[in-house]
Amino acid sequence: MRSIRNKADGFLKEREKVLKEWETGQEVNLKEAANYHKNLPDNKKANYTLMKSKEEDEILLQCLGSYASFQRQLAFYKKLQEEGNADILTVNVDSFTQNKDHQRAKHDYENELSHDRILLDGFPLVVHGIIGCRRLIENNEVPIQVRHEGTDVRLMAEISFAAGLTDFLGGGICNTVFDPQAKSIEENINNWNYVDSLVALYEENNVRINREIFVPLTGTLIPPSLQLVLIILDGLISAQNGARSITLCYNQGGNMVQDAAALLEMENLFFEYLKKIGFDKLDNFEITTSFYQWPGGFPDDEAKSFGIIVLGAMVASFANATKLVVKTPNEAVRMPDEESYVKGLKAARHTHSLSKYQVDILPSEKIEEEREIIRNSTRSILNAVLSNFEEEIDLDITGAFEKGVLDLPFSSFGKNLGLVMPVRDDKGAVRYFDSGKLPLPDSIKKYNKEQIIKRANKENREPCFQMVIDDIYAAGKGLIYWDND
Repeated sequence: MRSIRNKADGFLKEREKVLKEWETGQEVNLKEAANYHKNLPDNKKANYTLMKSKEEDEILLQCLGSYASFQRQLAFYKKLQEEGNADILTVNVDSFTQNKDHQRAKHDYENELSHDRILLDGFPLVVHGIIGCRRLIENNEVPIQVRHEGTDVRLMAEISFAAGLTDFLGGGICNTVFDPQAKSIEENINNWNYVDSLVALYEENNVRINREIFVPLTGTLIPPSLQLVLIILDGLISAQNGARSITLCYNQGGNMVQDAAALLEMENLFFEYLKKIGFDKLDNFEITTSFYQWPGGFPDDEAKSFGIIVLGAMVASFANATKLVVKTPNEAVRMPDEESYVKGLKAARHTHSLSKYQVDILPSEKIEEEREIIRNSTRSILNAVLSNFEEEIDLDITGAFEKGVLDLPFSSFGKNLGLVMPVRDDKGAVRYFDSGKLPLPDSIKKYNKEQIIKRANKENREPCFQMVIDDIYAAGKGLIYWDND
């Protein structure tokens, strides 16, 4: 496979332009950065930490949250490590930086310092630059991941990698389809091609950057096969451009069997499609999995919120996920503080310690049945998207949305037809109420309809759109069904 960087004669010229977008871009020096990475201890490298966890059948815990100031951020990190035993830390980038408004990010950051109050919703990574980011790295003992939902994060990536940060979230498709301000998917994929080509440039200098692919959902319901399609497509594009350490992140849906089945199937399918697009030798790939706890609303009762955290930790244990992204018990009532994050981490860690030797609790025949449904559904969509694949995966993405071969419920992306509607079945698994024009086999459509009818019969009503509405309301409260207590 040829990377886009190798094909694009203008990549170096584009880098020159990107690095001039803000003053801290001028700090970037590839040779110096590569040497810095090589001198980092292994415990601060994401790919080493992830693969070690995978090989030892242990789970890594990560939680979110960031502050703009170093004092608050470093104190936060210290508490997460010392009291919560966090294995991976997070730099959540502020919204202004994600939207490339670095001047506003700088202005609000300076006001934060002068007035001792919080104005930014995250860490202004570009404003802090390489020196600032290294301050975080050098004052902590575990890897730090850069998290954001931006679509043009080329400068952010440049500074992150040059600073020594070894884990970077996002992808051109996943970061576009639920962003109401996103531009054309072609432009966003090209921006992400740049990021992954930069990863390849570091790879050539014997520095490995981990790339995590994650669908930033809005808390609404997405059938597992659609999640896996988006994750796998963005992962394939990353691999095509030269990324070799890739984490595939799945969002918790709520049904234990279905979530475990999706997690177990995700890595297998990714390797299958790596081979299909031309990668014959897979030994150089480091593929890991991540489970993101419930992305919807949480109950406003702390005790009930712990139930969601515990459920997610159990599924991650049963499905042998490499990493679990942990939420807090105060998600619904306020911005989580340090104590809330520590509580979430402790609850997840203890749940894992109780669950990891009890994987046979979930009925294997039900998981295998669900895996087959997810596998066949995912393959049918991916095969249609990649039917004309030659050299570049991204050439087929826009057409797939326009034809309805790719279609996501409740997506704000302009090319999305919006015909697909999800609903839960009688066990809480997410099914297709309406599969739109998705190229699903008739057997899969029939199976989904049968499961929905089972729920409708239990509720003494016909399958109807009101069920979809009820499930959306329930999702906003952290419930499986609206009438749950």
